[in-house]
Amino acid sequence: MPPGIAVPALTDIVKGNTSLSVAVCFVSYLFAPFTIVFLFSFFTGQTLSLDIKGLFITLLTISLVPLILAQITRKFFMHRITKTKIFYSSISILLMALIIYAVISVQSEAILQNPLGIIGDLFWIYLLFILFHIVGYVSAFWRKKEDKIALSVTKTYMNNALAIVIALQFFSPQVALIMVISEIPWGTTLGIFKYFLRFSNDIMR
Repeated sequence: MPPGIAVPALTDIVKGNTSLSVAVCFVSYLFAPFTIVFLFSFFTGQTLSLDIKGLFITLLTISLVPLILAQITRKFFMHRITKTKIFYSSISILLMALIIYAVISVQSEAILQNPLGIIGDLFWIYLLFILFHIVGYVSAFWRKKEDKIALSVTKTYMNNALAIVIALQFFSPQVALIMVISEIPWGTTLGIFKYFLRFSNDIMR
């Protein structure tokens, strides 16, 4: 999946290069309509019946339109943005928490029926997210720290909403359930990463 739309906000929370994060997201969404269909067909042997043109326009719209609006807002309302900037991270976290709550609540019955299995799945998903963070961080080891943070976040927090939709349509309920519960590490692993960054800063000092 391409990076989630909230990735630039997440990058800002951990003091990464937000501009780089936006650029990577934009490029990812340009290629997403083609890579998603190719990978789906390659790994599953199934044909993904998607309107490529429509999907391309949709993905481009949800990435390009917010970017344009953000730049216009920054140009004309920079003074107000500066005065209220301290609230943005909290608002972003609250909105993401509400989205995660809504998604998980749909599968609440399945989760309650097999809590031990869910805990086991969560363990492996957390390890996967941590691995994504590490791979993203070291993938451009020669760049400055803010860039490495941006790449780490961008590589880790994929567009789960799109993944859940595809899982519900083309995979078994078990796969869809795994995608739904992956919202939990999606919304909490950033805290672990932020602690790691703070710990590494203390060591460097």
